[in-house]
Amino acid sequence: FLAPHEDRTVLPTKPALSREDLRVAHDYYGVVTEDKKVALTFDDGPHPEFTPEILDTLDRNKVPATFFVIGEQVLEHPLVARSIVSRGYAVGNHSFTHAEEVHITPERMRGEILNTERVIWAVMGVETEYYRAPFLLDMGGAVLPNPDAPLRPAIRTVLDLGYMPLGVDRDSYDWATLISEEMSDYLVTESVSGSVILLHDNAETAEELPRLIEELREGGYEIVPLSTLVPSPVRPQSTLATALTAYTVSDVLIVWMRIVGIHVVLLVSFLAIALFVVRIIAL
Repeated sequence: FLAPHEDRTVLPTKPALSREDLRVAHDYYGVVTEDKKVALTFDDGPHPEFTPEILDTLDRNKVPATFFVIGEQVLEHPLVARSIVSRGYAVGNHSFTHAEEVHITPERMRGEILNTERVIWAVMGVETEYYRAPFLLDMGGAVLPNPDAPLRPAIRTVLDLGYMPLGVDRDSYDWATLISEEMSDYLVTESVSGSVILLHDNAETAEELPRLIEELREGGYEIVPLSTLVPSPVRPQSTLATALTAYTVSDVLIVWMRIVGIHVVLLVSFLAIALFVVRIIAL
């Protein structure tokens, strides 16, 4: 995939975050979670089938949410990706490939995160403030790393790139063990602590989401934007206009050439298969 351009001042558009920035967010989250507030977050999209269904459910129930998208998926499904933003939902960075090796070196991390940011900007027209690692790598099972403990190298890289590293404290396990009928009961029970709910862009979540929203509200929970629980850092000039200076015309053209190339390859493959079938029939 695209390599980060060191000569295009990508990093200065998103100032590095400090341990103090992390501490402010960590302490704020600790106070806010004393109230019954939850934020819904969806990983691994966009998906051509399930994302629209999830968006329709959120629209009907007037529920905010944040979608942590994968760069490759945004390239593969640009129209679905744009619909997330056009319908008013927030977006987070979830790496470019979602591979287990994403954090293997700082250089690999930089490429995964920055190229995902380029794709999100080119296709969706927004910047992101949060980074959630695939498989929650290096997060240690918390929404935010402990600012008073030694920070793992991967977390320092995320902060240096200007992103707030985000984990989770309520995992729906919609990707593993719980069937959809059990998901809502598990997430709403008082024995489950925390306020950031991890869901996925998949069939189980799309099916169960209406019931989950209903049971959360019946349980006295208020569903709020992620930024209400984990505020993004105040940046003096963190705007799309600033981002435009980093993502030049050539970047945007490269991204769209890849989108077009994917569809051309699919079309050529389909035609080749069709011609092969016709030839077999003729013979």
